[in-house]
Amino acid sequence: MSIAAATDAEDPALPAARRRMVIIFVAMTGPIAAGLPIVFLMLDWPGIRFAAPLVLLDASVLTLHSWWFRRSLRHPKTYPPRSYLVLATVSGTSLLCLGILSSPLGSIWAFGPALLLGDSLTRRDRRTVIASVTGACLAAFGIGVLLAPPPPDGGPNWASATIAAAYMAVLWMASFNRVYWLGSMNTLDTSRRMATELATARERLRLADDLHDILGHALEVVAFKSELAGKLLPAGAGEARGEIDEVARVARKAMSEVRALSRDRRTTTLAAELAGAQETLGSADIELSVTGDPARLPDETQDILGRVLREAMTNLLRHSNAGHCSVILGYDTGIAELLVTNDGVPATNSRPGTEGTGLAGLQRYLTERLGRLTAGPEQEDTFTVHAELPVRS
Repeated sequence: MSIAAATDAEDPALPAARRRMVIIFVAMTGPIAAGLPIVFLMLDWPGIRFAAPLVLLDASVLTLHSWWFRRSLRHPKTYPPRSYLVLATVSGTSLLCLGILSSPLGSIWAFGPALLLGDSLTRRDRRTVIASVTGACLAAFGIGVLLAPPPPDGGPNWASATIAAAYMAVLWMASFNRVYWLGSMNTLDTSRRMATELATARERLRLADDLHDILGHALEVVAFKSELAGKLLPAGAGEARGEIDEVARVARKAMSEVRALSRDRRTTTLAAELAGAQETLGSADIELSVTGDPARLPDETQDILGRVLREAMTNLLRHSNAGHCSVILGYDTGIAELLVTNDGVPATNSRPGTEGTGLAGLQRYLTERLGRLTAGPEQEDTFTVHAELPVRS
């Protein structure tokens, strides 16, 4: 599977969590919304004129609640639509009023409006939730005081009103928490996907830096040797000179295009890069002095410092008319240092980073590995690249 496919794929744990959520929903809501009304009607039969509409209203409340729960499984970041809020308010209030009016214990029907209240508060801010729950509790208590049948000794039925308010204050969390935890699971899954995308982008950036280093250096050598061969041709070899100039032009064009490509990473060694630098600079009559032994360094450190040396040689050939270049390699107290200095830098090209992304990419690459890279003019017509890198033993 490709990285992109892995990024787009859903976490396998998420469907399992959704299935468990549905089981919890059925286990909690089913007995309350379906079984409790049947038991209550059997124990306290309010008569057919109340029982039939209560069952119908309870079925409508359960249907609304199930519809929203199913939709929140698929779209956990959406708000309840206005039509749902209107239907929930009408059906919930009707069930509460008719239930309280049907018998002294009819306030137990408040569980339906409480579930719809939790659904309606999905993705609302804290102030809205507090205000809505407080208002619903007060409304349920007021409806209980006004509509509940009075007790045998007369006066308002405080017990029924209190039960209704308590249901509204507590049971709304049953549906609210289910949607909340579902949203949290989806948020975690989204965070996982974002982390994968960031890791992919970071790897592509690293690969882009490698392509610039590897092919940019090789093409720079091709272009440089083509120009050198053109200068060595006899004056009459005009056609051959034109072909060589074309090779140099194509190589430099390829260098500008290769910076935008992605590529696979290739390891190198500092010793190999030093040998390549000596051969390239020697053919250009550029003196190279090397101080230090790269064999003392681990392979990983040689790979990184080799890339720095390769980029330094590329910039030397591209931006200077150097006659001398020095490479100093130091290794002390767990820190490896590479110092590359060349002369022949024109004043217009003395500022680093004016072309390409090689040094900037290497600077970022070393920083990620707790190292440091600095590059810039040190003295008149000289340019220095200095890399420091901790050595892992």
